[in-house]
Amino acid sequence: MARPPLLRKLAGEPGRVGRVALVACSKVKLTPAQIERRPHQFDIFSPVGRHAVPAQELYQGQLFKLSRAWLESKRPGKEWAILSAKHGLVLPEQMIEPYDLALGDLTWEQQKRWGQRVRSQLAALWGIDDVIYLILAGESYRHHLHLPMSEDVFGHWARERKARGTRGRMGIGVLKQMLKRGASYP
Repeated sequence: MARPPLLRKLAGEPGRVGRVALVACSKVKLTPAQIERRPHQFDIFSPVGRHAVPAQELYQGQLFKLSRAWLESKRPGKEWAILSAKHGLVLPEQMIEPYDLALGDLTWEQQKRWGQRVRSQLAALWGIDDVIYLILAGESYRHHLHLPMSEDVFGHWARERKARGTRGRMGIGVLKQMLKRGASYP
């Protein structure tokens, strides 16, 4: 049985990953009180705190949840990661604690450093030049990444709407509708 691409990469085995989706985190997260009410195993020897949960469960914003559901239905079993203002790149199963920081809270220079940090993390995991990154995030997240091979999923949908003559802005409400209805992407 072949190993998943991420495990091949971590093991130093050859094999191109292909496409990796990057999803923006959300401001709305589980609170420490909500985490304490959840049934979970806490490992006293773990280096993470008692309020840590898998990143894919921490983020509770509607756009994040819809993006995750869209990925899981359109690209099941494929690689994806979360763009976090605090942590940079976060894998879905990575244990993290709630935090209160948005990319917009950072200065322009801090955002540039954030982009460099994420690029370094991407390079270490999947590489930069051999992977197409599907980005499900707003402009503030995309701007500082400077990925040579990336596809702006939301931008693609906006161009499709414009080509069909659909009027109105491609706001967050429209993005949510497209994710809910399972819009296609090449």
